[in-house]
Amino acid sequence: QTGLNMPPPPPPIAQYFVAVNGQQTGPFDLGQLRSMANFQQLNRQTMVWKNGMANWDTAEKQPELSRLFASMPPPLPPL
Repeated sequence: QTGLNMPPPPPPIAQYFVAVNGQQTGPFDLGQLRSMANFQQLNRQTMVWKNGMANWDTAEKQPELSRLFASMPPPLPPL
C-alpha cells in the first residue's frame, strides 16, 4: 500500500543536445541553454536535438527555445 499518497512525478525536463563545431554536446536543460544564448554560444541557427525529434534542427524552430531569442536581434546580414 505504499505510493498512495505520493505526489505525481515532475514533468520531464526538456534536455537538448547542441552541435558545437560539428561535435555533439549536452544534454542541456533550458536554464543552461538560456545561459548559452546570453553568451552567444547558442543562436537561432544552432543545430539542436532532443528525445522525440526525428532529426537535428535549428534552435529557432523549437518552440521551447525560440523564446530564448525573443529579445535578441536577428543576425546581421552578410556585407
